[in-house]
Amino acid sequence: MKKEPWWKQILIRSRKYDDEGHNNKDVQTRESQRVGLDGEERGKKLGRRKIIAIISVIILTLAPISYLLVGSIVYGQIAASDPACGSHDENEPDEFWVHHYNGTRLESFPSESYWFNGSENVTIDIPDEDISLDAWWKEGDTGMPAIILIHGIRSCKKNHEVLIPASMLVESGYSVLIPTMRDHGDSTRDDGRVDGGITEWNDVIASWNWVNKTHDIPKSEIGVYGGSAGAAIAAWAFHKETGIQAAFLDSSWYDFERLMKEELEFSGLPTFLGDAGVRYGRLFTGVDLTENPPSEAVANVGDRNIFILGNIPDKRIRIHHATDLWNSANSSVGESGFVDGWFSNVVLDEAENDGPYDHLVTMVVEPNEYKNRLVTFYDTAFMIERN
Repeated sequence: MKKEPWWKQILIRSRKYDDEGHNNKDVQTRESQRVGLDGEERGKKLGRRKIIAIISVIILTLAPISYLLVGSIVYGQIAASDPACGSHDENEPDEFWVHHYNGTRLESFPSESYWFNGSENVTIDIPDEDISLDAWWKEGDTGMPAIILIHGIRSCKKNHEVLIPASMLVESGYSVLIPTMRDHGDSTRDDGRVDGGITEWNDVIASWNWVNKTHDIPKSEIGVYGGSAGAAIAAWAFHKETGIQAAFLDSSWYDFERLMKEELEFSGLPTFLGDAGVRYGRLFTGVDLTENPPSEAVANVGDRNIFILGNIPDKRIRIHHATDLWNSANSSVGESGFVDGWFSNVVLDEAENDGPYDHLVTMVVEPNEYKNRLVTFYDTAFMIERN
């Protein structure tokens, strides 16, 4: 093979190096472009991740705040008290009327037949607390027991829901004490909230001791009565003070958490709001509305006596609360105690005025049967013999 001159070899090599360099530059350019595209894509991905992270932080920050805000509203609605006592404010034992939930008078009920004279205003001081209860006391026949009647939420001693059963008992010879619970009516405003029996049961025990000390009635002859929230309060007092021998509970709830969810469901609201309300109360007021449930109280009947009343059409506190209380009480009663009850099935004729509740209406719709069962229960519990 013919060998190229030296100068030509150098020229060929130079061209070869130039071609290789050009190729290398193309490769480097393409590599740079590829790296640039990858970097841009990574930048976009990092940007998206930052946005997602920021949104997540915002959601995680706002969700608890929103939850607590909703909880404060729910708790405020549940725990709000009403010192005015609503449409019952002008009622007195010797002249009172039955009112609907909307404040109108129930003309079909013969209120005049249940008026009673001789009551006196009294004040009951709560030991170790700067709280005084406004109350009515009516002396009964000599040697007869006394009954303490507890009103419901946002109510007071002037409500017909305690005045009617009080009248029935007075006519039967019993002494009666009708106190207004703390944060209601003219009693001391403690914190302006209703605690669902968590603190109010102390008012019942103080009333029980007051009757014993002031009127020399044996503690074993002082019973309690309650309607709605008042029944839940009476139930817990019955649980805490085993010296109370007889409790009549009209339309009590079984446990508050379930009741609250049912109330929200009835109002067309999501039931999880109930948990928000309970949690808010625990965190910011120190009050757990689910504490002191009547379910625990009726599991401690023993050799004492209890009456459970529920109304089947009741949409405020549904009948299963009464049946659960009944079953629990029967499983805990001793040989010397007894459990009685009544699952009524009544509605008001004027339902359009009363709202869709039919709550605490049995005494109004069937007063004669109500009185018979009420008086018979206490007579049996206290071994009263009538001629």
